[in-house]
Amino acid sequence: MRSGVAATLSGAELARRSAILRLPHWMAGGDPTAFGHQCNWRLEEVDGPAGEWRVRLDERVRRKPARLVQVHQLATAANADKKGAYSRLRPLVAAPGVGGSMPPERIQAELDRLARERPGELTALVYSGSLATTTTPAEHLPTIVQQVLRDGLLPLLPDAAAYLAEVDPALSFRYGATRVLLQVQDDPSLILRRPTQRRDELIFNSGRWLFSDTAIGLGAYLSPLFLSLSPWVWAVSAPRAGGVVIYTLGGAVVGRRGEPSELLQLFSPGGRAAAGPGPQVSASDIDAALRWWIAALDRVFTEVTDPANYSADDGRYDERRNFEVLLSVEQAFRNVQSLSAHDRDSHARRVLMFDTLDTLAGIRPPDFDRMCELASARQALADIEDALDPAAGRVLLPRVRASITALEKVQQGFFIPSRLTAGGLRVPDKQGNERVMSLDNAAAAYLRVLRNAGHGFGSRPGQQPRDEVLLMSHNGHLPVDLPDLAYLYLLRLLARPHDLQRRTGQR
Repeated sequence: MRSGVAATLSGAELARRSAILRLPHWMAGGDPTAFGHQCNWRLEEVDGPAGEWRVRLDERVRRKPARLVQVHQLATAANADKKGAYSRLRPLVAAPGVGGSMPPERIQAELDRLARERPGELTALVYSGSLATTTTPAEHLPTIVQQVLRDGLLPLLPDAAAYLAEVDPALSFRYGATRVLLQVQDDPSLILRRPTQRRDELIFNSGRWLFSDTAIGLGAYLSPLFLSLSPWVWAVSAPRAGGVVIYTLGGAVVGRRGEPSELLQLFSPGGRAAAGPGPQVSASDIDAALRWWIAALDRVFTEVTDPANYSADDGRYDERRNFEVLLSVEQAFRNVQSLSAHDRDSHARRVLMFDTLDTLAGIRPPDFDRMCELASARQALADIEDALDPAAGRVLLPRVRASITALEKVQQGFFIPSRLTAGGLRVPDKQGNERVMSLDNAAAAYLRVLRNAGHGFGSRPGQQPRDEVLLMSHNGHLPVDLPDLAYLYLLRLLARPHDLQRRTGQR
């Protein structure tokens, strides 16, 4: 995709772009146009017997945001007592498969146990509120959310609030369409015949559980936001079918203890010793960050689900490429979620950083080496700052800035006097001749050596003579904030989703 990006496309260009898809005749009860409406597509028949349709995204034609995801504030301390504040929650049924394996009496027993054994403990309160919100029947949801906010959170956190992130069903239909069309591409006979369904299994199941969060909960896409100040936390969520209930805490609440709280934590490689001072963020900062992230996420979903971004020069849709990008994007968000939640384990965080940078490099520039260069990281920060107002930045940027400072410190790890010069580090080139690398480039190359060592240190195809020198010349110290480079570049993806657009030769 990178080779197709030249400049930001205009609204008129985006509105004209399309892709030719082959839709099975049996879709939506034999009416492919009905399925198109479910996906918020604009359809134009190209070849009826062949099942070929020209597809444009509705939001592209309208030149307005898709609203695949949007957020609404429900209640704060000012209106927590008003039942009407929670009216948007009524259509949301309990999320299938989330707590669904537990009968109601078991769920209630768990809630009672937590209240009995851990009274007044914020973690238990938040977990109980999330569990109750996720599993309660739809008719009781407004009352439960009101109780969690008014009776549970506000007495402890007076600036807490409840939000609803609504998810348009079109998002799930678009992801589902990619799975369907991938199988149709592999077996063209499916244009005319619907495959036989096995008992209790989905028919079109390609990668279903590798990118499932767009169907229920958006967990991979929202957790990096709520952990933007990790190891401090400022929100939790509860998934429902059709949306996500979000409880913001009004400020940053420490997400861990200084000392291990479980025996397993004694065995984590050395990481952050303590949470450090609490970030100074307000409820209005949190509101700004939440609204910006959801709006950016909406734009990302438009880009990754636009068939025109995956069409060849003849305008025909490449299902496999779209499938791969959907998998990659969710994997990148999931990696940053895990990296943010496991601040005790420095080794796991480093591996997740490498994996995230590789994943992002596969779907948009820059490549891995450039992302590890200080100049590129600083430019990414500048791109993000251009897209943020100061209030949202107070919530979203502290870890970004810390990761750039950490990248600077990596350069200070080169210590061998015989290799250091005024211009940088002396290393052999591919022909064995000595040359000088800037410390910025040397640090980036050193991180690539460590990344490649995921398959073991030592000689391997593609290894350069300089790699051994880089490994020998550095003391190996990687600052604790360095893995947050992964968060930096994920945030840049959100700030610049138009970088995912691809020009084609189609009319």
